[in-house]
Amino acid sequence: NYAFLETKNGGKDWKEIKSLITPGTTPVTAFTLASRNADHFYLATATTLYRSRDHGKTWTTSLLPTTKRPSAILVDAKDEKLVYLGVNKQKK
Repeated sequence: NYAFLETKNGGKDWKEIKSLITPGTTPVTAFTLASRNADHFYLATATTLYRSRDHGKTWTTSLLPTTKRPSAILVDAKDEKLVYLGVNKQKK
């Protein structure tokens, strides 16, 4: 599965954080962390929003209500249930 890399010492050492996405199936187009809890990850593909609340150990998914490509995710700092998704027109 695709992974994200994390460093806690300025880049000397890196650790993988796995996601549900199988390599070669679909690109990740956006990623963010919740500002109040760095264990809460959000990532988007062309059709799906993925969310982890345990530092990538488990993930939940939601189909996106758009055919546009996600390009940015913003999680409200006061209310983590409020998530904004920036989208772009799909390339042909």
